[in-house]
Amino acid sequence: MAARERQDCGMAQTPYRVEITLVEQPTMGCSQGYRKGDSWIVDRPLVPADMCQSVWDTVRPAVMALAYGNRAPLPGEKGDVLYRTCADFKRRLKFRVRRLGESGAAADAPTAAVKPGKRFVLPYAVRITCLHVPRKPCPLGYKYMDSWVLERGVTPENMCTWAWDNLNWCLHPFSIGAVYPGRETDLRDIFLRNCPSPEHEILFEVKRLHPAQREWQTPSLGNPLTGDA
Repeated sequence: MAARERQDCGMAQTPYRVEITLVEQPTMGCSQGYRKGDSWIVDRPLVPADMCQSVWDTVRPAVMALAYGNRAPLPGEKGDVLYRTCADFKRRLKFRVRRLGESGAAADAPTAAVKPGKRFVLPYAVRITCLHVPRKPCPLGYKYMDSWVLERGVTPENMCTWAWDNLNWCLHPFSIGAVYPGRETDLRDIFLRNCPSPEHEILFEVKRLHPAQREWQTPSLGNPLTGDA
C-alpha cells in the first residue's frame, strides 16, 4: 500500500528555517552513506526525510528550539549555530545546526543535496498507518490509512515530528526483531499509539512486516474504534 498523497491543511511554517549539515566525518565513514556537506532544511514541524533516526534524536531539541526563536545551548555555546555529534561512538559524525532567515523569506544559498550512499537494510520493515483521524482535521492533512514504510533506519518523509516522538521508541526494536514482554501472542508485531495533540488525537498503528511478506499482503489491524477493516 503506497502512502497516500497528503495535502497541507494550513500547518504554519516554523518562524525560522534551520539547516542541519554534516561538517566532520571520520575515516570509517557513515553506516547510512552520508558524506561531508550533506544537509537538510527544516522549516515546518516535520521530521526531515532520509535522516538517520539516531541523528534526528540527537539534533531535534536544538533544531526545534532554533526554529521557534529560542536557544538550546550546551555549556559554552552561544549564538545561532550549534554543533551536535552522532551517538555512534565508532563514527563520530559532527553536525552543524544553524538558524537561517525567517521562514518565507528569500532562500539562502543552496545547500548540498543528500546523495544516498551504500545503505544497510534492517531485518524487518515497519509500517506506520493512520487508523483513526478525528473530525477536527489534522493540521498536516493526514487521512485515514495514510502510511509510511521504514526499511533502512532513516526518517520518513512528511512525518510530524511530534507524532514521531511518540512512535520512535518502538520502531527500531521492531525493525531488529524485538518482542516486548507480555506481547508474545498475536500482538507481538503491532503497537497502537496516539498523536500527542489533545485536539488531533490521530491513532497510529506500528506494524512489523516480516521478510517473507509483502506490504500489500499484510492488512492492518483495522480501526479498533469503529471496527473498520
